[in-house]
Amino acid sequence: ELAKLKHHIVPMKSDAPNLPQLTRPNGALEQTLWHSIPQFLREFDEVIFAHTGQHLPLTHAPIRFASWMGGDRDGNPNVTHKVTQEVLLLSRWQAAELYWRDIENLRSELSMEDCSPELRAIVGDAREPYRELLRGVRDRLAHTREVISAQLKGEKLDETGIYRDTNDLLQPLLLCHNSLIACNM
Repeated sequence: ELAKLKHHIVPMKSDAPNLPQLTRPNGALEQTLWHSIPQFLREFDEVIFAHTGQHLPLTHAPIRFASWMGGDRDGNPNVTHKVTQEVLLLSRWQAAELYWRDIENLRSELSMEDCSPELRAIVGDAREPYRELLRGVRDRLAHTREVISAQLKGEKLDETGIYRDTNDLLQPLLLCHNSLIACNM
């Protein structure tokens, strides 16, 4: 019986996948999805508002992504624990980098002095309260990237203060948003 089935068997690739092959879809994320999904959500929000009179809540995520990158461990013996870990670290590094760029752009746009009492309580008498708050976010993202880069090299850095949860990143952004709304900006 086995001899009859032999011609149907496709041999597995014997060479291990490399990290650029495994993480290539991340380039698609950066080049297309990172910019097009927010645009789609803004348009989606406009349609929802036109039909219901209500906006999509800021914390609502109607679109979620998942990835197989580095996770093909059920059929590919070359995708090891180490490969999966490296792909996850590279994905986290890319997320921190993309957020860092956006925060830096946001800082350049938010030079106004007026802010809510809640934001003022955090930044004190800073002349540019939004930039001051976002400086800490930017620096924390930079530290997150540095820690991940070290981990990819097999090194250890102090992980205190790195972003581990999206809520940690969301809170200062919501504070800025609420302050801008409160100040009619």
